[in-house]
Amino acid sequence: MEYFIDVEERVRGKISNRCKLEIINEVYYGLDSEHQQKFTDSCFGHLLSVAEIKISLQIIHQCIVRAVRTLKENEVWCKFGNKIARFGLEEFVLITGLKAGELESEDENLGLQSDLIQKYFKKSKEKVVRKQLLIAFRRCGNQADKFKMGLLLMLAYVLLSAEENTSLNLWWFHVVDNFDRFNSYAWGKR
Repeated sequence: MEYFIDVEERVRGKISNRCKLEIINEVYYGLDSEHQQKFTDSCFGHLLSVAEIKISLQIIHQCIVRAVRTLKENEVWCKFGNKIARFGLEEFVLITGLKAGELESEDENLGLQSDLIQKYFKKSKEKVVRKQLLIAFRRCGNQADKFKMGLLLMLAYVLLSAEENTSLNLWWFHVVDNFDRFNSYAWGKR
């Protein structure tokens, strides 16, 4: 099996981690008891048990440099000694507890019309970065809106984390307006 990164070309590197697990507790404890229960029952509720976990970036780095090519579109294969380990969509679903499936078309214009955008980010000119969302969450007095922002923070800081100044997918704001739809959305993409 051929490695993604040729053994001779491997360099010492440092993995950066933009996932901020402390956001899980900030979101949960920032909500009133009614919305804490709703969060616990949401598709992200099981993440409360991993809020204090320590991530080993060295292990992630070792997996990356041992990644081998595969024809499987939704799988990553790594070679450890003479054994192959695979991580696919099925393992992602088992570990995260999220649903996987076909993606809907993500029309960001629908997000621009969402209540949260209109109330809290109208001056953002069609661009909301995750830092703005965190600030709005911290300042928000409306618990229903704060709950929705908390779900979006889970996406922006924990599951699909990126740099602080990365624009959020405005489609998320549309989806979070309907809790049942958000909760059953296929965040694990096929």
